[in-house]
Amino acid sequence: MSYSTAISMAQSLISNMQKVGQVHLANAASRVINPIFKSTTGKMLISFAIGYYVSKSLSKILIKPADEEEPDVFREPLKLTLQQLSTFNGKNNKPTYTAFNGKIYDLTSCIMSRDDEIFRLIAGCDAGPVLQKTYKSMGISTFDHMRRWEMMMESECAVVGYLIEHYDFEGLHSHQTDEDGEDGSTVVDLSEELGEF
Repeated sequence: MSYSTAISMAQSLISNMQKVGQVHLANAASRVINPIFKSTTGKMLISFAIGYYVSKSLSKILIKPADEEEPDVFREPLKLTLQQLSTFNGKNNKPTYTAFNGKIYDLTSCIMSRDDEIFRLIAGCDAGPVLQKTYKSMGISTFDHMRRWEMMMESECAVVGYLIEHYDFEGLHSHQTDEDGEDGSTVVDLSEELGEF
């Protein structure tokens, strides 16, 4: 008998033993598993195990680990006047911003997720006066509705900056001279000019 024949016989003997072993293993497994499939408790345990495995696998696929997350881009908050804010109305490939209680919110995601005309109405402006005028014209109390708007914007829209008013500070502190050449500069109380800022 040649060496190659002996090796092929040994390989066939091993494969036959594996087949017999698999058959015996399958028979033993069926004797253990069949009663589990027949009982209600066994079915619940199997259902739980499969559900746990599937949810664990899906969470690994759908949720990135913290070290793989993309780093947030830290931008300094915008400081815009009403005139500057009016350019951010969603047109000309610009984002849609609105101001509410001094904060500027990015409405782009809200407009994408909802097809609500009110978001287009307040785009690029201070939403507070627009909404107050709307609710007052309908005879509705504005306090509750304004609070709801603020809570909705806080939860659904990112704050991208703050609204600033454009004041002519140079004109407020202008120096005047009297007829005799003395400094008669006028001091202006900024709280009166600025109101509640």
